Amino acid sequence: MQIKKSDIWIKRFLIAILGLGIVISIVNFFNLRSLWLDEALLSISIVDRNYAELLLPLERDQVAPIGFLFIENFFATLFGNTDWSLRIFPFLSFLCSIGLIYKLNKLLFKTSIIALISAALFCLNTFILYYSIEVKQYMSDTFICLLVLVSALSYFNTKTRVSLIIYTCISFLSVWFSNIAVIMLFAVGLVGVYDIIIKEKLKSLSGLLPIISGLCSFLLYYSLFIYKHPARDAMTVYWIDNVGFLYQDVFSWEFRYFLRTRIQSILYVLLEVGNYWIFTLFFLCIGFISNLRHKKALVLLIAPMCIHLGLSYFKLYPFDRRLILYLIPLLVTLVAVGIYKTYQFINEKGVKLPVYVLLIPLIINLVAVIKLVPIEKEEIKKSMSYINSNLESDDEIYVYRVSKVSFNFYKEDYNKIAHHKAIFYSEVDRENWSNHDIDLENLKPNVWLVFSHTRTIDKDSFTEKDYILNTLKTKGYIIVDNQEFEGTSVYKVEK
Repeated sequence: MQIKKSDIWIKRFLIAILGLGIVISIVNFFNLRSLWLDEALLSISIVDRNYAELLLPLERDQVAPIGFLFIENFFATLFGNTDWSLRIFPFLSFLCSIGLIYKLNKLLFKTSIIALISAALFCLNTFILYYSIEVKQYMSDTFICLLVLVSALSYFNTKTRVSLIIYTCISFLSVWFSNIAVIMLFAVGLVGVYDIIIKEKLKSLSGLLPIISGLCSFLLYYSLFIYKHPARDAMTVYWIDNVGFLYQDVFSWEFRYFLRTRIQSILYVLLEVGNYWIFTLFFLCIGFISNLRHKKALVLLIAPMCIHLGLSYFKLYPFDRRLILYLIPLLVTLVAVGIYKTYQFINEKGVKLPVYVLLIPLIINLVAVIKLVPIEKEEIKKSMSYINSNLESDDEIYVYRVSKVSFNFYKEDYNKIAHHKAIFYSEVDRENWSNHDIDLENLKPNVWLVFSHTRTIDKDSFTEKDYILNTLKTKGYIIVDNQEFEGTSVYKVEK
């Protein structure tokens, strides 16, 4: 059953909602939220290095694809070392991904309705919107994922020389711009090998060219930038501690718990229905079942997640929410198919639903996005701006240890802070809070305190910030000013 010509308005509404989502994302971009800790750690390396130096291991165990670092450095050089210039590439990746997910769905399902629903669900996804301006490689991973899929499908469908050349070039270059490119190349390679062996009966081997190109590129990249990387052991320990790897005992409770919680976390972000994720699971299952005969679509949409889980099982690549952002458009595609097929089934059974019920999931997402945007995380710029407006010459500024990187990134943007001599940076080990006592003993009578990314020690949410403030009170200080912002705060204390 196809959408009737009289229902052409549904396409126009879908395009309108998609356009509204793009406008909201632009508003989110120009809100210019502050860099949070992880972004600042990577950004310092990007702006302080030239292209040759970016080929070397980054400070503080930061890791990112070389191509991503080069493009970030290019925009920082072109527009200045600002947070918004570093966010241009992730945001462009987001905008291009909208077009690519539409193209992917058209290639797979030959209908603009499903393609528009998928693109709109992607655009109106709060999880995607957050990472659309994150100075990390996760959004460009999503772009590369879709680019590989679209180039591969274009070749599979047409078998032209031009599509083969494009697919081969993208296979080679993608490895240098995304850590997950090898996963996508393996998935599309499975389809390519199947076509060569089963469908073409080995009559043409030209389809092996993209596979060989991607493999050679990965081996070269691995030998230059991954093999014996100094941050590898530290990152493995970090992800083991943060349960990023699938447990290897497949019969254990931990193995089942890992799969259940990871799948549930994905379901939570596909549709903005909160605890009613069972509806998301329903549409996802319908999308899966309706494509059982469309094996190529299922392999391309599901295989990357299975491959990623396999890598996680062998502790080669963590399976964590931000590292699987690239899977969202693939799963959103199945959800969109499920929504459309459910509508078709109900109508075929005699219950005539208006075509506009297809807009309900999009409207739910739209409302959630409008409530959340502009998205903020650790607005240290607001804390610094407040201090800069009220700073006096005899004041001291005490910067909480974890806030140091972000504080220094923005320091030169605030004239009083930039030229202020009395700035003290805490260097106390995060595991030994009592060591703060020595630093706090030597503070001046008038002190501004800057906090962000503070750690909670117990279920009562007692943080390192609380420990510092309580210690200062015992030393005779009183709080005379306090401003709280998203993820950050500033205090003025006097003795």
